Amino acid sequence: AVRVRAAFAEKLSVPYATITTECRYRCKDGSFKWIEITATNLLHDPDIRGILANYRDTTEKKNTEVLLRASESRFQKMLAVVPDMISIQDLDMNIVYSNWNGFAAVPEIRRTFGAKCYSTYRDCQDICPDCRAKKVIRTKKPFQSEIELPEGIWIDLRVIPLLDDSNEPYLFVEWVQDITQRKFAV
Repeated sequence: AVRVRAAFAEKLSVPYATITTECRYRCKDGSFKWIEITATNLLHDPDIRGILANYRDTTEKKNTEVLLRASESRFQKMLAVVPDMISIQDLDMNIVYSNWNGFAAVPEIRRTFGAKCYSTYRDCQDICPDCRAKKVIRTKKPFQSEIELPEGIWIDLRVIPLLDDSNEPYLFVEWVQDITQRKFAV
């Protein structure tokens, strides 16, 4: 309450200033709700001479944000223990998510969301010449194969398109498992 009052006092000392903030509000029944308040200083307006304020109940939004954060945390923890590389890219080959494990373990300094997958994982300047994602995006069909990379590493590569409600790809998942030891096992 003190934080909200101080914010309002500071902003509302300026004519026509508007402030928006969120706070918890205690209801008559003792329960709490989250509300968003927007107030505009119209004290200097000769026709109004007051503060115009409105508020809305944002409790459901706040509760949904808490659930979303918990879900995201579970997702991150689950993928962090998978020894294989799991990466999600957009159609421009930008990394949206990666667990940074397995074959594609990269130095922490290069772990950048939004970076190009081909430069981050394989040090290429352009889309990898053997990129399977291009076909997956075009055909909307998943790809799976055991592949020997130029470096002599064998991988089980899976590229899976994520389709929107219109059945169009908007992201794709690359799941890469290093199977080199298995390939050379006696």
